Amino acid sequence: MPIDVKDFEEKGTEPAGKQSGQVRPQVEKFLAENDGQAYTTREIADATGANKATVNHTVRKLQEEEKVERKTVDGHIYNRWVGGELTEEDEEEEE
Repeated sequence: MPIDVKDFEEKGTEPAGKQSGQVRPQVEKFLAENDGQAYTTREIADATGANKATVNHTVRKLQEEEKVERKTVDGHIYNRWVGGELTEEDEEEEE
């Protein structure tokens, strides 16, 4: 059911759940620590507790930066870390 823009502006809050900027360090850490395997977006979301759509967006950004490789295997898209070891700077951004 639609709501008035006034209610949207006055009563609205940020959507529940973790936003993309908050999820990225978790996704990077998970994939880097498990770099011997490839994971679906759902598996990454389950492991990090993040929303699947947010994880998908994050993984696509990491792919653009050549930190994640994505391939389809048996009809499922898998993601694997190719970004090397995380730096101390990456770890600090997580905190």
